[in-house]
Amino acid sequence: MIDGKCPLCYIKDQIEEQIISKVLSNDMLISDDFVEDLKKYGFCKEHLKRLLNKNDRLSLGIILNFQFNIEIENIEKNNGLNFRDKILKKELNNDKECYICKYSEDLMPIYLNNIIKMYEEKPDFRSLFDESDGFCINHYNQLINHNRIKKDMKKSLKELEIKVLKNIQSDLKYYLEKFEFKNRDLPWLNSKDSIERTINKFIGDI
Repeated sequence: MIDGKCPLCYIKDQIEEQIISKVLSNDMLISDDFVEDLKKYGFCKEHLKRLLNKNDRLSLGIILNFQFNIEIENIEKNNGLNFRDKILKKELNNDKECYICKYSEDLMPIYLNNIIKMYEEKPDFRSLFDESDGFCINHYNQLINHNRIKKDMKKSLKELEIKVLKNIQSDLKYYLEKFEFKNRDLPWLNSKDSIERTINKFIGDI
């Protein structure tokens, strides 16, 4: 497992990278299925930034131009209708589900199942799991509430998560206490990145 990071966040990030690369590939740009998906889905702020950072401006420009056409058509055909209509408001506000978020989330149950299966069947993995830095709170909740997780794994997972969270909180408290005048000469120990590690537990890797 990845030191200090939620392993499921790491996996999700790798999946998203693969989807982003695929979205910008020539094969996708000529795929009828992808064209249909672009009519239903958009891209969230985070994934638009990641698409832009790939520096494939031609492919991204083609996708954005296609989506611009859809938005312009929607605005033109709905001009003058009642904006209190929830369906229309959703369409005109571009409140579409992100294509990359959707397909990455669709794949995550596979990895949740794999973690549970490996914990049950592979003692080496179980040891790594029990000595890891746990999961972000979101993925912890997904895992502990999974319908396949057994009692022994649930117990170990809960104990691990509590231990890790309390360790981070201890570092965070120490970090805050360091700002008191009486503690100014104390060493920082492991507290300097405690804020980042706390945020990682709330929202995943930053």
